[in-house]
Amino acid sequence: MFALTTKSPNKSLVEYLKHPLIQSFAFNGKAYTINGKIKSGLIKRLREVYYPLYKHKMKKHKKTKLQRKGSSIRIGKTIDKEIFNLIKNPTKSKPKNDHTKALLSYWESIGHNLQAAQVPVFIKKLNCCTQADVITQDSENRLYVWEVKVCFFLFTYKK
Repeated sequence: MFALTTKSPNKSLVEYLKHPLIQSFAFNGKAYTINGKIKSGLIKRLREVYYPLYKHKMKKHKKTKLQRKGSSIRIGKTIDKEIFNLIKNPTKSKPKNDHTKALLSYWESIGHNLQAAQVPVFIKKLNCCTQADVITQDSENRLYVWEVKVCFFLFTYKK
């Protein structure tokens, strides 16, 4: 489910991942579960709680000479998979995607090292589950949670 670095993992992160609630976290292919009970995902809960008067609408983009390789969802999954594999098997895994390489280069430039990927997160206030895409650590052992996005959705006001 998640990948944790084998190169001196952060002690606080290791303790967090040992928590019984986090240990019971699962994904059944359609929904996140805790102790076998389905919990709604973060985006659904955010829409219900923070955007009840808005509806999702895809924005039409003008054609440009710039082309991206594949859909945003596929690119996002590729980035997630490459970072996950890099943390699990750092000697065997070499990222190929330019977005992944750019992220790794950025984290290196600010002195961060990869700690974990796809880490389970339970948000008590919203009663929902999600996963943190990437967790890094700086030189002072502070942890940073990163959500990697390759596109965004446009919301418009319901009339």
